[in-house]
Amino acid sequence: AERKQAQEALARERNLLRTLIDNLPDEIYAKDMESRFLVGNAAVARIMGAVTPDDLLGKTDFDFYPHELAAEFRADDREVLESGQPLLNKEEPSVDSEGVTYRILTTKVPLRDAQGSIVGLVGFGRDVTERVRAESQRDASLEALARERNLLRTLIDNLPDHIFVKDMESRFLAGNAAVARIMGAATPDDLLGKTDFDFFPHELAAEFRADEREVLESGQPLVNKEEPSVDPEGIAHRILTTKVPLRDAQGNTVGLVGIGRDVTDRVQAEEALRASEERFAIAFRSNPNAVAINYLETGRYVDINDSFVSMYGYDRDEVIARTPLELSLWEEPEQRDELMRALAEQGVVRDFQFAFRPKSGELGTARLSAGLIELGGEPCILAVTNDITEQIRLEEQLRQAQRMEAVGQLTGGIAHDFNNLLTAILGFTHLMQSELSPADPLYALTERIVYSGERAASLTSQLLAFSRKQMIQPKVLDLNTVISDMDQMLQRVIGEDVEMRTVLAPDLWPVKMDPTQVEQIIVNIAVNARHAMPRGGKLTIEVSNTVLDEDAVADRPETEPGEYVQLAITDTGVGMSDEVMAQIFEPFFTTREVGQGTGLGLSTVYGIVKQNHGDIRVHSQVGQGTTFKIYIPRAREATPSPPDRDQAAGLPRGTETVLVVEDDPNVQDLIANMLRMQGYTVLQAANAREALRLADEHGGDLHLLLSDLVLPGMNGIELAGRLAATNPGIKVLLTSGYTADVIERHGMPSHGIPFIEKPFSPSDMARKVRDVLDE
Repeated sequence: AERKQAQEALARERNLLRTLIDNLPDEIYAKDMESRFLVGNAAVARIMGAVTPDDLLGKTDFDFYPHELAAEFRADDREVLESGQPLLNKEEPSVDSEGVTYRILTTKVPLRDAQGSIVGLVGFGRDVTERVRAESQRDASLEALARERNLLRTLIDNLPDHIFVKDMESRFLAGNAAVARIMGAATPDDLLGKTDFDFFPHELAAEFRADEREVLESGQPLVNKEEPSVDPEGIAHRILTTKVPLRDAQGNTVGLVGIGRDVTDRVQAEEALRASEERFAIAFRSNPNAVAINYLETGRYVDINDSFVSMYGYDRDEVIARTPLELSLWEEPEQRDELMRALAEQGVVRDFQFAFRPKSGELGTARLSAGLIELGGEPCILAVTNDITEQIRLEEQLRQAQRMEAVGQLTGGIAHDFNNLLTAILGFTHLMQSELSPADPLYALTERIVYSGERAASLTSQLLAFSRKQMIQPKVLDLNTVISDMDQMLQRVIGEDVEMRTVLAPDLWPVKMDPTQVEQIIVNIAVNARHAMPRGGKLTIEVSNTVLDEDAVADRPETEPGEYVQLAITDTGVGMSDEVMAQIFEPFFTTREVGQGTGLGLSTVYGIVKQNHGDIRVHSQVGQGTTFKIYIPRAREATPSPPDRDQAAGLPRGTETVLVVEDDPNVQDLIANMLRMQGYTVLQAANAREALRLADEHGGDLHLLLSDLVLPGMNGIELAGRLAATNPGIKVLLTSGYTADVIERHGMPSHGIPFIEKPFSPSDMARKVRDVLDE
């Protein structure tokens, strides 16, 4: 009984210990002299890929780890078993059953029997992966901080302004090279621990100390105080000084930071200006153009008027005593050299045009007139400058609008008749093909007709797209899907020697566009990219979400700030010069040889983007490739699921009665023949009056009105309304070859009536008729 009680107590104790060990996050195990597992807890089993701790028993590390890693563990085991000494806190690599790498802090100690003999070892392992990663990140942060400190030190030491730090006793804690130079110290380090009394005359140093006491005791900054100073050579300077309190983490003042700017030249310039200010004051100050006076020899500004400040964006204090080149006002410094040569030769320059860059960084164009004057005995330049950036932009917009209007008028004038002709040519050719065997010699000739007709239709579509008169049928789209569907077709377009890469965005916002327009954009840019890579290269198509803020659209008045989907197309081709980029969106402009391009590809892209209230931007360098970035407004509707269409089922047929109303006899006969071939009963009319008469005389139901939108006397929408009164269930499908502006004038978009644009193929018409009837 006592033995049984002891056994039960031992079992309880074993279960308790087992439970404790198995639930510890650290690895605990024991091995025999051959490194076979005698016991292991759940943490060991988990990382080694064993189902339970019992699955470890009798096995070695070689049963679970790669051979090289297991051999390293075996070597550590051997050292402990043979030396009898523990292995403490060794950081070892490990990998779990899923291949994830860990860092384990391991301790292994000998396992001895009652006589003290080593019979195995006990191991403990702690996962320190996160700690190692954190230490690595900390080291990287320290290195980054060191680099940043060196960068800041380099920047500060090379600034022309005086920058220094002092403690509560006005002793220097730090100073840059400019401070050391004016104080006569060999290096900034020679300032440390010293005060102004070690470098300046006592009276001057006492004035500086009084200013600093005021800052340290009041906690308030001293801003832009003009102080006298003297350099080691005894030359007097005027320093514009700002001193602010230096505070610790608790907000206590522990010193001050000072910044000083040598404004000696500016002061001298202001004094020279005062000598002649009365003579120039009225004309100078009140001039609406930017007026400036510069020393001829040094180019430094003596004075500027308020219009100069408004034009360039710099305050007067930022300009006086500095040169245009120091302020980087001239985008092309060689233009200023040209101006100076002209002044030297002629003494006066009129209407000199140059590119300038104001403080905001936006490039502009100015027109300058200048002459030589004498001011305080010094030769100077008096320049009057007029900002003509907006004037040039408006002139260019006017020219662009005039070109677009000319193309729009041309295309609008011919689009309707041309589309009717193409509809008949392509439609009757397709019907002819349906009666011919592909082996028939005539079939190949019809293929040539179809190819030429489709090229003509594409050309008309491009002209309409550029002039923004293309009839579109927008849908909510996922550009990921559109690009994926175009993959094979694009690869054929660009050829095998161009590598194509697409980068899609899983969380891409939807857009609302006509799908064919998206395809036009991508194909036209891809074709241009192919020609830019005659020896092959790489084409990348990437989509992403982006937000254009007010600053991003400041120079693009047609573009509204907001959320956009960005379509970026990049090639590694020959690139473009600035002169070429200035013309790429113009209709009929092309860099290809005669007969190899119409010059409408990119102008079509431009028109489509603008028609959809988007924006397009181009970055290109000669020899560096080209990137087009197209921004399409985000649609707020959800992307619909794609229709489930059985493409293998052939053209849909029907037995319903269709009233066809078309004023072009050829197109009317084409539509009627196509529908009859698909099993429909067809009534034909040339205008609305004849259509109403046929409807009255027809004894049965009318299932569909298929009408041209623009008809003599009454348009298709009005006709549909009249017929609906006597045929309540009639469906309506409208068609037209007119431009979008004409169609809009007839109220088409606001009615939501199904529409098919001319020219169309028999298959497109058959499917559209069936879709409308089945709605």
